[in-house]
Amino acid sequence: MLRWFDENGKLIPITDYLPVLDSNGYIRNVDLYIFEKICQKLQECKESSIPVVPLSFNISKSYYNDDDLFADYMAVFEQYDVPESWIQFELMESISFDDGARMMRLIPGFKRRGFACMLDDFGSGYSSFQVISSLQLDALKIDRQFFAKDFNPQDCAVVATIIHIAKALHMETIAEGVEQKEYIDFLKNAGCDMVQGFYYYRPMPVDEFLALLASQNEF
Repeated sequence: MLRWFDENGKLIPITDYLPVLDSNGYIRNVDLYIFEKICQKLQECKESSIPVVPLSFNISKSYYNDDDLFADYMAVFEQYDVPESWIQFELMESISFDDGARMMRLIPGFKRRGFACMLDDFGSGYSSFQVISSLQLDALKIDRQFFAKDFNPQDCAVVATIIHIAKALHMETIAEGVEQKEYIDFLKNAGCDMVQGFYYYRPMPVDEFLALLASQNEF
């Protein structure tokens, strides 16, 4: 996730600058910059036999409408000796609702190259299950709004249904923004494949993340 610190080391809220980058189109430069830096880091890990896990990259909505999107990402990727299985691409739920046909053209290109594709923030907007069933998605990321409040059986019922539908469509499920043990226990019992959130770890610099992976592989 993108982080910006001022000259005094204070974290600048992402809401202060991300909407500006998105509106003026500069977010495309940021997306590609981060993608290249991580590809570079993954190649270093491969050369040094450092353990890694697949890493996900968000495609911003403003960049999504650029016809050169796929070619731009591939031009960066092909500069590095990194397995496609180490890379995953995340598309926002709002993209699928606004332009499902365009998504159905884009995703197969990434899939043919061997990349996994997932839908981010699922449940945050007006998802079309018809669109979801037509896409070659590998995973759904269940939006954090379902887990932001105190444990809520009604929200759990919706999440359990999403997990059931995803499994029927042969997709994995990832719950975002989980901080409470009650939700962790529920998600395990509901068959959710992965959980992302502060309950386990907060965002950290990439070198700290790689050190964490290395420490876990020592056992």
